[in-house]
Amino acid sequence: MPERLDPLSSGASKYSVAHHVARYSFASSQVGGKVVLDCACGVGYGSYLMRIQGRAALVIGVDRSVEAIARARRYSATGVEYLVADATALPFRKGAFHLAVSFESIEHIRDQRGFMKEIARVLRPGASLYLSTPDPLLQRMIWGSNPYHTKEPEVRELMSLLSADFEDLEWYGQHFTSLLQAVLSSRLVRSFRQKVVQPNGTDLPFLLSSADPIRFYPSSRLLRWRRPLFVIVKCVRRR
Repeated sequence: MPERLDPLSSGASKYSVAHHVARYSFASSQVGGKVVLDCACGVGYGSYLMRIQGRAALVIGVDRSVEAIARARRYSATGVEYLVADATALPFRKGAFHLAVSFESIEHIRDQRGFMKEIARVLRPGASLYLSTPDPLLQRMIWGSNPYHTKEPEVRELMSLLSADFEDLEWYGQHFTSLLQAVLSSRLVRSFRQKVVQPNGTDLPFLLSSADPIRFYPSSRLLRWRRPLFVIVKCVRRR
């Protein structure tokens, strides 16, 4: 299952887990009482986190991988549903969701404009979208070319893709800022693996965002050399 992270896997990088879980924690502060779409949910840990930690009314996680959705059952809870679906042809009515997240997914999709249109279709007017992608320049410098990425959009390209159907774009950067925070994240990831999935649906024991900063960035800064490892944009479906 390439490019699909599972925090409970012994082989998962603690740094990757910290980055991924922090993004869901970031969005979880806004999901309370809402019907939420987790588009390209992978094995479902983020859907679970938004339901239990964020108190969403319902979270529906979709992924095109049958295997990923089968494994998502280990992150089951009341109010969390998973199904196999293509992100560019979602099986939901217009305006079905109050909020959507899609983290580390757009770079895997060929029809990126169609993807944005489809997300916009299933969101209610005024609903929020949280989307993230790795910075393409730093991606290539640090990790090299990724064979699973079809196109890694630059910030200007993301602006263009979103502008037709979304407004009020807020840009954030995500990265470790110190060795101490990396060490803290390692401890928190270990706690996640030990405690996150409880048969009785116990609350998650921590927020990873404190160890993995997500900071507001003016879009002009994101276009310059000093950029974060990951770009996150929060935007609103046009009314």
